[in-house]
Amino acid sequence: MFIMMMMMMMNILFLNLNNPLIMGLILMIQTMLITIFFGKMNFSFWFSYIIFLIFIGGMLILFIYIISLINLKLFYIINYKNLLFLLIMLMMMFMYFFYNNKIMMINNYEMINFSKKLMLNENLMNLIKLYNFPNLFINLLLIIYLFIMMIICTNITIFLNGPFSNFYKN
Repeated sequence: MFIMMMMMMMNILFLNLNNPLIMGLILMIQTMLITIFFGKMNFSFWFSYIIFLIFIGGMLILFIYIISLINLKLFYIINYKNLLFLLIMLMMMFMYFFYNNKIMMINNYEMINFSKKLMLNENLMNLIKLYNFPNLFINLLLIIYLFIMMIICTNITIFLNGPFSNFYKN
C-alpha cells in the first residue's frame, strides 16, 4: 500500500515537471518502486532486477539523446502549490500508516512468511539449477554474446559524428 501511494505521488509530481533531468530522476525512482513491488509479490527479486536493468538502460539512452539535443537552462524546482500539495499528501499517508494497526500486522505476517521461505532455501536451489550442466553452456553463450555486442556498440558510436559532437568540438 505504501509503495502504491508513493507511485501515485511520483506520477502527480511527474506531470507537473518540465525539465528532462528531473523527469528522468522521477522515472528512475518510479522504476525502483515498481521493481520493489514486483519483488515483494514474487518473493524473488530476480525478475524485477532484470526488468529494472532493461528499463533503466533504455531510458538512460533516451534521456542522453534528449539532453544532448536541447538547451538546458537554469530551472527552479520550487513551485509552492505543488510542494504544498505533496507535503499534505505525504502527511496524510504517514498518518494513515502509523494509526492503522492492521497494516502493521500485515507487514509483520509477510516478514514471518518471508523468513520461513528463506530458511527452506528454495531460492538457493533455484539459483543452483541455473548454473548446472545443461544450462551452464547457454548462460556462458549468453554472457559472451552480450560482451561482444557491448564491444560492437561502443565501436559503432563515434563521438565526433553523433549527437554528442557539439561537446567535443573546440
